[in-house]
Amino acid sequence: LEQEPLEAMAYREAEASWAEARDAALEAKHRLRGLEAILHPGLEGGSRALAGLLDTCLEHLVDKFTYKICFFRNASQDTDSQKGLSLGRWMGWNLSKAPPVARFDRGAACGNGVRRKLTVSFACGREASLRSVS
Repeated sequence: LEQEPLEAMAYREAEASWAEARDAALEAKHRLRGLEAILHPGLEGGSRALAGLLDTCLEHLVDKFTYKICFFRNASQDTDSQKGLSLGRWMGWNLSKAPPVARFDRGAACGNGVRRKLTVSFACGREASLRSVS
């Protein structure tokens, strides 16, 4: 068997280490963003319950589309032709409404160049669930 040159092996190991560090940094960034969101001073009273969505992902199937929202991270849509189509990343709360509205923005571009975005409205309930998409 022919051995891989040392330079190529070192490069591959460095690339793997870099990818691992990048993934850890991204995870830390998402975690920090979530902690900042749940500690937001604008979340008062009953709205403080929204902090319980940290590390929560919800899915909802509508016809052939599956919508997935991971609070304080991102939102995506699966279609017949595309999986993980970005509907946006967590941008924060819209506190001008009661209860607050979650905002996701800077998603994948539509055919006309406009980037997708998503807002999530809340209603009180016993458990977190995604009820409808419009």
